[in-house]
Amino acid sequence: IQMSSTPDIVIRMDIDHVLELSEEGIFSDIHYAKNLPWKLLVKTEQREDKTLLAAYLFCNDECETPGWSCDVSIDTVVINSNAADNRQNKIYLSMFRKGFFLGMIRCMIYFFLFFPKLQGFIKDDRVTIEARVFVKKTTGVRKPKSADYTTPQEGHNNVILVVDGKKLH
Repeated sequence: IQMSSTPDIVIRMDIDHVLELSEEGIFSDIHYAKNLPWKLLVKTEQREDKTLLAAYLFCNDECETPGWSCDVSIDTVVINSNAADNRQNKIYLSMFRKGFFLGMIRCMIYFFLFFPKLQGFIKDDRVTIEARVFVKKTTGVRKPKSADYTTPQEGHNNVILVVDGKKLH
């Protein structure tokens, strides 16, 4: 398990073939902040005969435990490939909790851009999107204890398993 108590992360996605992006979209790699897994989903959506680029931020989306929450500030950025200082930003304050945000489970919709407005941000059918996540407070989240089963621990074991020649206590 990869964990991090770092409160701030940047999830950056360089999306190739953005004009061919489907409604299923693509997920970023998982990043950890304050011992919670975060990932970004970028996809297209149809609304009123218009194609939108949509991004969703997921926090701890595979956890079924209801006893956690997380207060965050999120800065979303679509980087203009033609001018590095021209960016499309939206800043949100939110709380993630199982089954809480707008009836969705651990997911936040955080921007939509119509493709005509996105044209200045696309270069060679590629767009760059960043989500900067600043975790302010977590409740009910803890780092799992790691255990070393390769050495005996007094009071914790009375059986030795041998797996592929390695002794596990």
